[in-house]
Amino acid sequence: MFSDPEMQWAVTLMQRTDLPDFERVVLAATMDYAIVKKEHFSIFAEDLTKFVLKYGTARYHDGKWYTVVCHLIKWAEVFRTSTAEAISFYHTSVGENLWTDWDDEKDQPLPYDLNKDTKHFEVYSIIDKCQCNCDKCSCERK
Repeated sequence: MFSDPEMQWAVTLMQRTDLPDFERVVLAATMDYAIVKKEHFSIFAEDLTKFVLKYGTARYHDGKWYTVVCHLIKWAEVFRTSTAEAISFYHTSVGENLWTDWDDEKDQPLPYDLNKDTKHFEVYSIIDKCQCNCDKCSCERK
């Protein structure tokens, strides 16, 4: 799935079967070129919610409890209501946008095409058995 040796730690973590599926899927969604297809929007929203319920929004540091910003619940709402073909994240602003290519002839960016380009992966493809039980599902969870 990933050829970058520096990312092997993340691949190993995503493939750990001792972790609940929702943790593995949420981790996978943070990787470069990760997408969630429309047929998994509902279950991904549930997985994000499970993640927040397990880990909460409070952190203990230097003898004090702090509430931290947590966008996962809002993201879950977006997934529940979106009509997009797929959703991915762009988690950094310090590098090039991975969801564009460059057209040398026109000297401008080209949007990434999920139907033509092949660098992406669907986050539910890392799980062995499908839990969404939809007729449209093409993931490896079936």
